[in-house]
Parts: sequence; structure tokens; C-alpha cells
Amino acid sequence: MGVQRLASLLTLLLACWVTEVSADEYTLTPAQMAQLWRDAGGTRATCAVAVAVATAESSLNCEAYNVNPAKNGKPQTIDRGLFQINSFYHADVDRECAYDCVCNVREALRISRKGTNWTPWTTFKNNLHSPYLPRATEVCMHVYSA
Repeated sequence: MGVQRLASLLTLLLACWVTEVSADEYTLTPAQMAQLWRDAGGTRATCAVAVAVATAESSLNCEAYNVNPAKNGKPQTIDRGLFQINSFYHADVDRECAYDCVCNVREALRISRKGTNWTPWTTFKNNLHSPYLPRATEVCMHVYSA
């Protein structure tokens, strides 16, 4: 394990210990999600929306999935992981990456154009992420000031 990855992991664990505790090993706290966003290269300015969207999409569960039935000539698809990355529209994101918290965040950063375009996410388009923004903003301020 590289030194930078180890340092990121220690920071992530400390953020969890100081602020909140995960419900289980696959579910992140908002602070852990913010730390992953930061570690992936996400900016402070885009952090709160990222955390809020991931919360609305998956309740911050790295193993969350939602099966979308086939309809209107489109095949059955699966929304996968933290950001519920769709298996059809983002077939380049393999299953292993989709359910890996770190990889899923990196892919969400890419798909969202570094956090500047959230329109691929239904929760964003339907404003379902907004109830999570106050807590996400607070957590991101803490993570980016540490």
C-alpha cells in the first residue's frame, strides 16, 4: 500500500472516529464520503453536492444497487454503488469498480466532469439531493480545512 493511500485511509478513519460512525462496513459516513471526494481530486466547491447526490442515490452504501427493468426497447440495467453508476450508460465502469467505494467516486468525478455537471443523476435533476446539502456542506468544510 502506498504512503499516500495509507495517509488517506488514516485520515478517513480519523474523520469517521471524530464525527460519526458507519452503520456497517459498506456504508460510509458523510465525512468519509467527503474525504473520498477530496482524495479523488474533487474540489471543496463541488464537495457538498457530491456528498448530497451520493447520499440521495445510495444512502452512502458502496454495495447499493437498483435493477431497472427493460422497457421501450432498452435492456435491463443496474445502477451500482455509491453514485448508482448505470451499467448500460457507463458500461466502461466494470462491476468491480462500480462496487468499490474509491473507484466509484473516481468514476463519478469523471462522469460529472469534475463535479460540474450533475445532470446524469436523477436525484440531482429532481432535487432529491437538496435535503442532504446542509449536512454535506458542514462535513465538506471540515474535511477540506483539516
